[in-house]
Amino acid sequence: MNNEMPRFLRLKDIIGDRRENIPAIIPVSKTSWYTGVRKGTYPKPVNIAPRTTAWREEDIRAVAEKLNAKENTAHENDSSDAITITECQPGYRQPSGSIGPERPEEVLL
Repeated sequence: MNNEMPRFLRLKDIIGDRRENIPAIIPVSKTSWYTGVRKGTYPKPVNIAPRTTAWREEDIRAVAEKLNAKENTAHENDSSDAITITECQPGYRQPSGSIGPERPEEVLL
C-alpha cells in the first residue's frame, strides 16, 4: 500500500497564470476548464478546506498524458503539411481578385 500523501494542484497550477509566471499543464481558459469538469472531460475537484478546491496531481497528469497522446495521433494523421503542385496549361491566368502568382509554376519552393 502506498503511504505517500497525495499531492494537490490549484487551478492556476493546472491552467497557468501569466501574472505569476506559472506555465500551464493544460492550456485552457478558466471557463473552458470548468465546462470540461462539468462535462467529465477533466476530473472533479476535491475540497481541501472551506472555500479551497484543488485537483489530485495524478488525475491531472493522467489527463495531460491522454491529451498529448491524442494530439500526437492527430499530427501523425494530419496531411495538411503535404504540398500538392498542379501544373496548368501555358497562359493560365487566375480569376481576378485571386491571391497568389498568376501561374502555379511560378511558385518557388
